[in-house]
Amino acid sequence: ELIQPLHDHPSVYRDYFPTGKEGFHHIGVLTDDVPRDVEMYGKLGHEVIASGGNPDQTHIAYVDTWATGHCIVELIHADDAYLKMSRMLEDAARTWDGKTMTVPRG
Repeated sequence: ELIQPLHDHPSVYRDYFPTGKEGFHHIGVLTDDVPRDVEMYGKLGHEVIASGGNPDQTHIAYVDTWATGHCIVELIHADDAYLKMSRMLEDAARTWDGKTMTVPRG
């Protein structure tokens, strides 16, 4: 997944990376219970820095694990909608020309 913010609005993708550092921003972890995993990370001292979704959509939470993991952990509720989107992204990556900045929806 390549993400390039093209605006100056506050964003976990643009604003939450140590200045002058390079590397990957986050790693996604599929889970069947985002709140349970958020609680587990919280007990380890890691805070949620962004979250989203609702009961009718995929629920995600970005957890600040920079101090121990050198990236953010994205907890992703592995529902059917997410898995469908993930398959679409995998298919698009297989045929990406390495130049086009957006993937057409089909």
